[in-house]
Amino acid sequence: MRKPWLDLYVLKMRLIKSLLVNCNSPSNVSVLKQELPCPKETENCHKTAAKKALNEELLRSIQESEREINQWSHSLPSVTHGSQLGMATTEFLGMEKLIVCVHKRQNALCRLICFPWAGGGTSLLAQWGKRLSNSIEVFCVRYPGRETRLNEPFAKDMTSMVNEVTSVLLKELQEKPFAFFGHSFGAYLSFAVALHLKEKYGLEPVHLFVSGAHAPNSEAILPIKSISVSDAKDEEVFEYLQTVGGTPSVLLHNEDVRKNLLLTFKEDFRVFQTFSLLISADHASGSLHSAY
Repeated sequence: MRKPWLDLYVLKMRLIKSLLVNCNSPSNVSVLKQELPCPKETENCHKTAAKKALNEELLRSIQESEREINQWSHSLPSVTHGSQLGMATTEFLGMEKLIVCVHKRQNALCRLICFPWAGGGTSLLAQWGKRLSNSIEVFCVRYPGRETRLNEPFAKDMTSMVNEVTSVLLKELQEKPFAFFGHSFGAYLSFAVALHLKEKYGLEPVHLFVSGAHAPNSEAILPIKSISVSDAKDEEVFEYLQTVGGTPSVLLHNEDVRKNLLLTFKEDFRVFQTFSLLISADHASGSLHSAY
């Protein structure tokens, strides 16, 4: 009898195989030359060191995969039909793609879902799981176009992001109480998701924590609609990112990182502008004013 986690296991094994295949790649060897001590100044010695390091990483990957597979297999009923198998696998892979949970706590009393800022990733907020009590499990939403989703296109608008987050997280949000935290762009996205959940599914977070943002019905956000992101100079955007902080200065002065960060920020800002337009239309009817 085949279980849904078998497809996940196959995917993990493909990843592990790719690690083994790449252990001799020049790029891996060149990087490890700078990090691994070697008594002999020979390329073969560095390749041996590279293989050793990758084997250790491989072992950690296998152990982590086994933990994930065991956790998931115990939480799912047996699946015998292909459609059920495909559905369960799709749900799990959707969670893997969208959500980062550094510290899994199946017995937690509630969940805190974190939404990063424009141009941001999951590395900082996901670590909150270390700092909070065992009664809280922390999820951090990973937006398209960055990290493991780097090859995906950026979101086209706020509605598509709201729909993705809702569809992937719906089952988890129905299991136990949850709260949202969003900073800057993430504050508006978390509010939009909360509003959508309330209107369509009757679900509400026990609390919505926001920072670095105006109220969605505030006139203060109206001027933002007039900003042309495509016409904004990179130097101006870069100065702004330095002002708000959140990115190490060393990374900001790396040309590749800087270029990618500017693009990601502009794309997220463009998405935010679609939200502000929706806010204006809904605010005219008073629905958002009463919901906030």
